[in-house]
Amino acid sequence: MRGCIARSKLAGYLKEAGRLQDAMAQFRLALEEQLGYHPALFGLGDLCVAERDWAGLDGIIAKLKMMPKVAVEAEVFRARAHQARGEFAAARAVLEAAIQEYQLATPRLVLAHVLMQEGLDLAATEQALRAVLAMDPAPRRGRTWTCCCGSRGGRGVEPIRKKGTGTARTRSQSPFFG
Repeated sequence: MRGCIARSKLAGYLKEAGRLQDAMAQFRLALEEQLGYHPALFGLGDLCVAERDWAGLDGIIAKLKMMPKVAVEAEVFRARAHQARGEFAAARAVLEAAIQEYQLATPRLVLAHVLMQEGLDLAATEQALRAVLAMDPAPRRGRTWTCCCGSRGGRGVEPIRKKGTGTARTRSQSPFFG
């Protein structure tokens, strides 16, 4: 493995190790080698959100908007920035517009995250999760997505999965809930 792919992989490992500045540097070097390398842009965008680097994220968003195949990711990053700032209504509006425009699973998935974090509309959260599974019933999501459903006879947690996707986890076992 060489070049931008190797740098992006290294950046991913550095990010997992908590070395965020080193990871950013590797993503930037990958982008110097190949300007439109999507995984590096996505990784750098993730780090900008994590580090609350809104100016850096604006640059990533501008680049993504110019790439028709990944333009939806620009809207996803805009929404994630709102989410990180606790602006859930704004994040939801951006994502709902992206869902209408692009008809892809990614904005639906992030909308589910926003709704779960906000914690106000459990029915909308469940609907968003079911929409993700309807578009992408892959086992990796089917096993981990759960929805808190207090109105379901006191059961508290209702697994959301398609038949044959494996065992669902409870809220406390899911990697999406700390």
